[in-house]
Amino acid sequence: MSNSSSSSSASANEGLPSFAEVKSCPMWLRGFAWFVVLSTFFLIGVGGHVTSTDSGDAVPTWPLPLTAEMEGGVLFELGHRQVAGFVGIITGLLFLTIMAARSFGIQLHPKARRLATISFILVIVQAGLGGARVLLAEHLDDPESLGVTAFAVVHTLLGQTFLCFTLAVAFYLRPSLNSPLPTEISSGTSNEEEAPDLLTSLKDISRSANLAMGFIFIQLFLGAILRLTRPGPVPLLLLLHILGALLATHGVFAVLFRALRYRPVSQFIQRPAFFAAGLIGVQLIIGFVAYFAVAALEGGNAEAEITWKTVIPTLHLTVGTLILVTIFWIHLAAKTRLRSLES
Repeated sequence: MSNSSSSSSASANEGLPSFAEVKSCPMWLRGFAWFVVLSTFFLIGVGGHVTSTDSGDAVPTWPLPLTAEMEGGVLFELGHRQVAGFVGIITGLLFLTIMAARSFGIQLHPKARRLATISFILVIVQAGLGGARVLLAEHLDDPESLGVTAFAVVHTLLGQTFLCFTLAVAFYLRPSLNSPLPTEISSGTSNEEEAPDLLTSLKDISRSANLAMGFIFIQLFLGAILRLTRPGPVPLLLLLHILGALLATHGVFAVLFRALRYRPVSQFIQRPAFFAAGLIGVQLIIGFVAYFAVAALEGGNAEAEITWKTVIPTLHLTVGTLILVTIFWIHLAAKTRLRSLES
């Protein structure tokens, strides 16, 4: 059996040279990619606080404001635009750097180039959507119209999608993609025939992560509508949001359960799975408090200042986004190892 395991390990590692290109990726480029990821995550939090404080229409012109008084809702909205502009610039720089890397003898994973291109396109589209929402609200003179709300919902979800793509860029610059794959049966399994092989385990985890991401996106979509509907919360939307939370919880714990079935995947899947499951518990508590925070707002209108009534809903959004990218990371890790074994 040991000879079988050794040959299996050797055959698995034969598929790894396709990932050896990332070895020459300099540390500063990987660090810059992670800086873009963290900046994007911060931007989502800033944008979420704009919604929490109802500051999205504090500056009714785009792209240049008519006022320079940085206070109240203007501070939050202009601050959001400035952070967004900064993220757009560094995303463009990351794209140009990755595109030019080959000219300087730096060999990168081919997917890093494609994902950097998509990220750059998405950040341009995202800026356009944000501007279109502001201009449409000014044109209709009704910030709460269906069209304006639809633009805002798409803007929110596209921001979270953009974050996933920037994370994927950072992932494919990782040197650990060239690390050996564990193939032995878990020592804690009494019956080797009952233990799933690594290939089957990775397929199960990948499918579970895909399903969990679908549930989480549905939940984020419902949450965005709930947050952007004024006055709120609307009872039907709230009920759907609670049901979405149950689906997302089921999806995340399904990923954790499958990750625990096979110990050799622990280094790159089990820890993120435990982290996502822990975040689910935190998110449920924050969501419960967020309901009372929104209900405490008079007439459903938020205050253009930093209070617990605005910070808690913003925190609820950011933790939900963090759960999404954690599951997405698990998907990338499982898919990458799976393709290595199948090659």
